[in-house]
Amino acid sequence: MFDLSNAQRCYDTGNFTATSNFAKNRELVLSSLPSDVASNGGFYSGKVGNSSDVVYVLSFCRGDSSNDSCFKCLSSAAEDLMIKCPKQKAAVTWGTGDPPCIIRYADGPMYGVKQAFPTLLYYNTGNITMDQDQFDRTWRNFTEELATRASMGTSELKFIAGRTVLPNTQTMFALLQCSPDLSQIDCRVCLWECINDYQDCCHGKRGGGVNKPSCIFQWDLYPFFQSDPINLLPSPPPPTAVTKANPAAPPPANAQVTNGNISKSLRIVVAVIGSAALFVVIIVSVCCLIRRRRSNPLMVSSAKDEVKTAESLQFKISEIRAATNSFAEGNKLGEGGFGKVYRGRLPNGQEIAVKRLSQSSRQGLQEFKNEIVLVAKLQHRNLVRLLGFCFEEGEKLLIYELMPNKSLDYFMFG
Repeated sequence: MFDLSNAQRCYDTGNFTATSNFAKNRELVLSSLPSDVASNGGFYSGKVGNSSDVVYVLSFCRGDSSNDSCFKCLSSAAEDLMIKCPKQKAAVTWGTGDPPCIIRYADGPMYGVKQAFPTLLYYNTGNITMDQDQFDRTWRNFTEELATRASMGTSELKFIAGRTVLPNTQTMFALLQCSPDLSQIDCRVCLWECINDYQDCCHGKRGGGVNKPSCIFQWDLYPFFQSDPINLLPSPPPPTAVTKANPAAPPPANAQVTNGNISKSLRIVVAVIGSAALFVVIIVSVCCLIRRRRSNPLMVSSAKDEVKTAESLQFKISEIRAATNSFAEGNKLGEGGFGKVYRGRLPNGQEIAVKRLSQSSRQGLQEFKNEIVLVAKLQHRNLVRLLGFCFEEGEKLLIYELMPNKSLDYFMFG
């Protein structure tokens, strides 16, 4: 599954000779690295030398590693780097141990800098046997939830591991970790890139992972963690505090999550970042309803008769790709802070506008559906009609009736 011969990469950013001061400094910093990491709680960043001979190093072990396995992994990985990258001034390795460890060295500062390349991908040979669409939804929601939680770690450790139950009652396990010097945003983005890279590479496989210099991601259908879960977190109670404009949301009810901070308890607040576009539509809709009711109340039929369910509103990604010619640039109508909007045509000839929410909108499937249903309930003749949505392959799409050359204020005020 994991080709250990490719567990290190040497960069062609500059070379040095075997007798240079840079070579001596590199040997010094790498040979002392295992003890430096061990004495600093599993993460170390430092430098040796001056001016053009300075060597920067940054290293950490996987959050579930024992002290012994961490030391052994770093020792062998450091020796491996000196042999396999004999003259390069920058390199990265994930070690050859299980669990892996990360070592980066370079001739320039690295602390706090997200490095997403090169990428090492690996996967199991078996395929998923359950319904792929059902699996994808659960897999995406769960891994993104873990990514958000991992990013909220400390400057000493940004690591999380957890499990959730799949629709076919199998248990899925996942582990995500960032270099703890990263900011919360950079960590979350790095892990999302791992998740997306895995989907692009290995969709349908039953386990695998992605290693980047600044973050790692692994999942499987068996418990591959090296130690028992630490700080097992049950589903949290309803939140008592909210962020500014966005309420905190509990994780999926069937998810059990582990946070690997050994020395400190980690307070976790997960904010659901709702689609601002949906929020605006909902507010405008409510205002319209209140304004109309003062003079001519709307006659609304029962929800059972007139409100479509989330399932009936859901489009397949294949339908939307066909309608928009795979989001062709020629079909783009515009672009804003929430994403891009494309013109499309359904098989029945109806023209549509597809809002493709940006990747920064990381709302969960259930919350996304709930808002869709709410918008459907509030539809009104003075608003552009929402036809449905799509939540597949990491995409979050809103499908509207296309109204050429008409703006929202036209429909609201005539």
